[in-house]
Amino acid sequence: MVTAIDLCASAGAFWCGQLKRHGHYFDTGDFTEWTGARKAEPPFPLPVWFDQWLNGLASDPYWPVVRSYRDHQLHRIQSRSVAIGMPFIPSTLIIGGQAVAPDPPPPPLPSFEQFGPQIDPGEPSVHDEYNAAVTLAHNHWVAFWQALAANA
Repeated sequence: MVTAIDLCASAGAFWCGQLKRHGHYFDTGDFTEWTGARKAEPPFPLPVWFDQWLNGLASDPYWPVVRSYRDHQLHRIQSRSVAIGMPFIPSTLIIGGQAVAPDPPPPPLPSFEQFGPQIDPGEPSVHDEYNAAVTLAHNHWVAFWQALAANA
């Protein structure tokens, strides 16, 4: 999802006639801080429509969440992980005499989805964060291309 938004940022910079050194294009990392907030000074003068689009992106409540999952060096989503409780298997060893009934197994350990480095069951699920990412990417992708078309 962030790659789609990066392509918009790159297209906006390209429209402004800007390329980075060595032929690498700009992306959202050049306009927003790692926390998702808007940088105070853009790397070059921006037209009003592009500046407004970047402000809209940076002020979207989902942007810091989506942005935090981006590996800023490789443009990829960080790996997911899952906590799984191991089952308890009772065993009994009988050496003469009668077998004693085994204790009942303990309840299984809780398991839950995790999308990111911290495990906190109170945080949004993978499904919630995926939906937020899709919504953010769709809304800002459409807004970018409409703004570009209206101002080209």
